[in-house]
Amino acid sequence: MPAMKGEGSVKNGILRLQGLKVYYTVTSSNLIYEVNRYKWQVVDGMPLNKPDESTPDHLLDAARMGIYTHLVRNN
Repeated sequence: MPAMKGEGSVKNGILRLQGLKVYYTVTSSNLIYEVNRYKWQVVDGMPLNKPDESTPDHLLDAARMGIYTHLVRNN
């Protein structure tokens, strides 16, 4: 099943994830690493509504896409 990618889906997916209580195990070391290092782009001291490209986020992207696709398909 392909993930849905719509305009603004990255920002909307992140906002959806921030509104959820997410559980993961202590042994999910790579996910914990990504969560602890996630950051937003900053220009002239002001944060943008875009993830920082240098931030490791492969697992978070997968979770965001899966949840966003699931929610969009079920609404």
